[in-house]
Amino acid sequence: MYYYVSSVLYWCNEYIKDLILGVPDFNYAGGKFMLRLPAIFSNHMVFQREKNILLWGESDTQSVTAVIGDNKISTDVKDGKWEIELPPMEAGGPYELEVSDGNETKKYIDIMLGEVWLEKKFVQM
Repeated sequence: MYYYVSSVLYWCNEYIKDLILGVPDFNYAGGKFMLRLPAIFSNHMVFQREKNILLWGESDTQSVTAVIGDNKISTDVKDGKWEIELPPMEAGGPYELEVSDGNETKKYIDIMLGEVWLEKKFVQM
C-alpha cells in the first residue's frame, strides 16, 4: 500500500511541476515523448488578428507541420523542441488548427482570430 501511495504522489508532483512549466506530461509513452504542446493551446482559443501566431512544443520526430486555414508551415525539430511562426491572418473563424509530426496529430477546433484584450480591474472597498 505504501508503494502505491508514494508512486501516485510522485506522479502528481511531476504532473503539477509540468503543468506549472506549461507542458503537461499527457503523452509520455514508455520513455519516449511524442508530439507535445503547452496547455495554453486548446479548443476555443483566440489568436490576435494581424499578428504572427507562434506555436511551440516538443516532439521525437524530425519535423512538425502546422495547418490553420490556408496556411501550412513546417519546421525541423532540434534537440526535441520545435517552434513554428504562422503568418498574420485577418479576423475571422472558426478555424481548425492541426499540428502533426507524422506519427501523431493534435487537432484544435473553434479557433478564432480577433482582438485579444487583457483587463485589470481595481476595486476599492
